Amino acid sequence: MSKHDQKALILGEARALFLESGEKGLSMRKLAASIGMTPAAIYWHFKNKEELLGEIFLEGVETFSRYMSRALAGNGALDRLRLCSESFLAFGLEQPSHYDVFFLSHKPHVSDEVLQQFSSLRRGTFQILVDRIRECHSAGVFRQEIDIERTAMMMLSSSLGLMTMYRYSQLGDNEEHFIQIYRNSYQAMESLLLTA
Repeated sequence: MSKHDQKALILGEARALFLESGEKGLSMRKLAASIGMTPAAIYWHFKNKEELLGEIFLEGVETFSRYMSRALAGNGALDRLRLCSESFLAFGLEQPSHYDVFFLSHKPHVSDEVLQQFSSLRRGTFQILVDRIRECHSAGVFRQEIDIERTAMMMLSSSLGLMTMYRYSQLGDNEEHFIQIYRNSYQAMESLLLTA
């Protein structure tokens, strides 16, 4: 197994153990045993548990950022905003463990440097949504009296709430049905924002 593949295996299993048992339930020995490695092999990639947890959180926000960046490829302001919504949907469905770590778990004890990187990436990702709404507003697609930041928070909260409800089986387990609910909700919000 290559060093890259070994690190990916460690991160994937560490993420799963973290989600299952929390920060206190994740130990380097338990992690090593669960993937058939020695603790020394884990320490070869990560100097300590704090570094491992930091990598898990940064990996999640970087993945989310890549998904949200897809919105920049749209044709026109409204299309780019719709792509933001679709990118969030795709992230939640295609990267469930990253979604859970990023949105649903308590932040672990990590270095200040990792926290700064995490916060910066998170703000940058949210800014993609804010900028798409501002773009629709500036183009006259959305009503001029809207508050751009509040609208962005409303859209993010709606997407987050729906995805979380689906992840916890509160909207059933039929993915196609959930996608329709999600898209209908976005369309309802968008229609409230559009100029007459």
